Amino acid sequence: MLKKILVMFSLLFGTTFLFAGSAIIPNWRHNGITTYCLYVSNINDLDVEVNITLYKKDGTVYTGTYTQYGAELNKPFILSTNSTGSLCIDKISGAQDHGYGIIKGSPVNGKGTVQLVAFAVDSDTAYNNRWYSIPINGGLPF
Repeated sequence: MLKKILVMFSLLFGTTFLFAGSAIIPNWRHNGITTYCLYVSNINDLDVEVNITLYKKDGTVYTGTYTQYGAELNKPFILSTNSTGSLCIDKISGAQDHGYGIIKGSPVNGKGTVQLVAFAVDSDTAYNNRWYSIPINGGLPF
């Protein structure tokens, strides 16, 4: 009986912490007329090492060009306490990619709980420069 209770407890609460400090980017895209930017904020009082990886539709890692504003793509970077980093996938005429991504964070000193929030902005310059804000993880900290 105790074994069943422990298994139920781990199933119910273990998954809550399984992905602590990480979030899925459900979709990203770029082409010659759209700009996709990703913003990640550290809302905690500890420095966090963050790694953002974008995957193309075929599952390979996106290694194309991007402009960084305090964030890196496919390599770890440090987000200081209560700061924000962002990056934008460069528009490339004739090129087109889309897929998903993962944001992972861990405390620099190995202690404490990571609390990041993230959102993306997708702009479509072909249609009156419309901008869409896309919350990552439902806008909730991860």
